[in-house]
This record gives sequence, C-alpha cells and structure tokens, in this order.
Amino acid sequence: METALALLAMLLALPVRSAQPPEIYCAFEVVVKSPTGAPVVGVGVSGLDQNGVEFGTAPTDAQGVVRICDAPSGLIEINVGGHLCGAVSVRYLSAYWLETRRVFITYKRCSDDWWVPGRCLLTVRVRDEHKAPVSGAVLTLTRKPKRATSRSTGISDQYGRLFLEVNYGDTLEGLLSKAGYAAQPVTAACRSGKSFRLERTVVLRAAP
Repeated sequence: METALALLAMLLALPVRSAQPPEIYCAFEVVVKSPTGAPVVGVGVSGLDQNGVEFGTAPTDAQGVVRICDAPSGLIEINVGGHLCGAVSVRYLSAYWLETRRVFITYKRCSDDWWVPGRCLLTVRVRDEHKAPVSGAVLTLTRKPKRATSRSTGISDQYGRLFLEVNYGDTLEGLLSKAGYAAQPVTAACRSGKSFRLERTVVLRAAP
C-alpha cells in the first residue's frame, strides 16, 4: 500500500506537458509560374469539388505558391485566375493520403477583355450544305465602305474563314462565290455600343 502511494505521489509530481498539435497536412500545394518560369505573385487560386463548389481559395505568395489544406474526397479542380482572361484549370485531381500533392501550373495574365480595337472585327465562316468548311470562296463587295480598312482577307481559308474589319458606323455588304456553288450575300453592320466582335456563317449550296 505504501509503495502504491509513493508511486502515485511521484506521478503527480511529474511536470505536465501540454499536448502539441500535429503538423498540418495540406492536400495540395499549387505552384504557379509564368511562361518564362518566374513565380506569379498575387493571383487567386481556388479548389472546387466535383459539384463545382469552392472549398478553398487564396492568392499566391512571393514564390507563386498556394497551399490548399482541407480538400474533400473525390475528384477536384484547381483554378488559377478565376473568371479573368487567361484563367487556367486543372481537373480530375484527387488528394494523396497524408501526402501533399504538388500541382504545377503555367499562367499568363492577359488584358484581352479590356482591349477595344476602334472598329469591328468580323469573322465569316463559309460552309456547304453538309456543314463542312468551304475554302477558296471569294468575297466581292457590293457596297463600297465609307473608309478603307487596314486588314481583310477576301478568300476563305482551309477552315472556311474570312477575317475582315468594319469601321464603326459602316456596313459591310458583299457576295460570296465559288465555282460550282450559288453565290450568297453577306452583311454585317458595325455599331458603336455593340460588341466589336462580329461573326457570320454563310452556307453555299451547289449550283443547279
């Protein structure tokens, strides 16, 4: 009895050590670099679960790194740049068990959303009756524009595309033709306050 009391007294006399929390396990470490290999600083990185719900977000640090610790089970998506021009997503990732998974992403900021060219940019897509591209179709203007544009292609390429510029306040009117097909008109008006990106699809049908 005396021995048991002595042991209890010794145990009570031992210093009490506070429990130390375990080292934080982070499921993902995302490394974001530019095409030149430099770290991209301050860009938003988000993790989304398989339903598209965001479960973690943070900006990259001075080394272009973000750690996303608490990830759900199942496949997830890593997004860099949010909804801005140049945003990048890596999908169908899953976390390792108690091991940080490193994800390397190349990201380049762009300002395309804020670029206004001062005129309308028109893409004409020429297709046949089976929706296949028609190359070699020639555009002949039936109405002379008020001002000449600096860049235009007058013949459709292998993908059936023509690229034309139309000045604000002007209207492009022309006729698309190719041997073996009936000619078809194309019209596009460029108006201030509207989108400067215009697109038209013209179907050329076989000539009777």
